[in-house]
Amino acid sequence: MNKKELLKRIIVESRKTKVNLIPRDLRLPLDLPQTTTLYGPRRCGKTYLFYQTIQELLNKGVAPERILLVNFEDERILPFRQEDWELLLDSYPLVRLDVTT
Repeated sequence: MNKKELLKRIIVESRKTKVNLIPRDLRLPLDLPQTTTLYGPRRCGKTYLFYQTIQELLNKGVAPERILLVNFEDERILPFRQEDWELLLDSYPLVRLDVTT
């Protein structure tokens, strides 16, 4: 399987991931005009916070097609090189976004 097909598969898998969320007080700012970076030690809740933020966005009516979460530690896409960003962007609109089946 080529890397573009693999990226499409990973995007679909991320949309199917269900997380049982327990709301936490910490929130990511959603109205900033610039990119926000979230960093911290392993297993401190960064990914959980992303899932919580995704749920908040969906609850506010943001279309799922406008949300993308990719785990860049996924061994299937390592090493992820600079030229792979273009592949990721090319793969995203081509993914069948209806994952209810």
